[in-house]
Amino acid sequence: MPSYCQIISSALPLSLESIGNDWIQETIERPDGYPLYHWIQTTAGQGEIWIDGQNILLKEGQGILIPPHMPHTYHPTDSWETCFATFNGTIQEQIPKILGTDQWILGENTDKYSYTDWIEQTLERYKSYQINSLTTSKDIYSFLQQLAQNNVHAHAKIAQPIYF
Repeated sequence: MPSYCQIISSALPLSLESIGNDWIQETIERPDGYPLYHWIQTTAGQGEIWIDGQNILLKEGQGILIPPHMPHTYHPTDSWETCFATFNGTIQEQIPKILGTDQWILGENTDKYSYTDWIEQTLERYKSYQINSLTTSKDIYSFLQQLAQNNVHAHAKIAQPIYF
C-alpha cells in the first residue's frame, strides 16, 4: 500500500500533493474536510462515503472528487481497496472553474478513460524515475477535465475550460 507525497513540484500549475494505490481503506472521519481536492476510488470491494447529507456507495471502478474543507466520512462495507490522489499547485484555486462546479463529483472508469490506470501509470513513471513534471501537470488537467465531462453529479454545470 504505497503512498507518495509531492512527487512533482507544487510550483507547477497543477501538482500532486499525494498519490497512492493498493490502499487497504479504513474508516476516515473528516469533520473539517481535507485542505485540498481529494480523489478516492474503489479498486476492489466497496465502501460508503457520507458527504453533503448523502450516503454514497462506491463500488469497484467508482470514485469521488471531494472539494477542500467539505466535511465527509468514509468506511469499508466489506474489504475495501482504494487508490487516491490529492491535488495542489499554483492554480489550485481555479480547479472549480476547470470542473465547472465547486461541489463533489462522482466518476468511474470507462473504456475511454480509466482514473485507476492514470494513478497506476503515474506511480509507475515515478517509481522508475521516468516522471516528467510538466507532462504530469498537464495530465492532472486532463484528469480533471475527464471528471468534468463525464460528471454524473446532477447539480454540477460545466464551465469554459481554463488553459495554462
